Amino acid sequence: MRQIYHFEDKIPPAVNEQMLRQELEKRRAKKAAILLVIGSFFIMISILLIALPLYETNPLFSTVCLLYVCVSIAGSLVIVIAFTLKAPAWEGSEGRPACTDLQT
Repeated sequence: MRQIYHFEDKIPPAVNEQMLRQELEKRRAKKAAILLVIGSFFIMISILLIALPLYETNPLFSTVCLLYVCVSIAGSLVIVIAFTLKAPAWEGSEGRPACTDLQT
């Protein structure tokens, strides 16, 4: 039977403890960022839920809450766009395409 994968043709990249620790740190940072986004989303929802029924009794405070939510969402979008343009997900650690990291 003919093999479709030739494992002896290429040598796998050398992996050391420092590279593994960097990868672990990247994963931890990604998890922390996701938790931060989820937490801020729940805070914005709670501010909106406070502001909407409060409009009848205190329209100024309710308007300030709504403006805060709008400004916060706009700022978050600017940060997301800036980080996306700075380091796209398809690039490796040195700015090369990620698939070249696996080649020798």
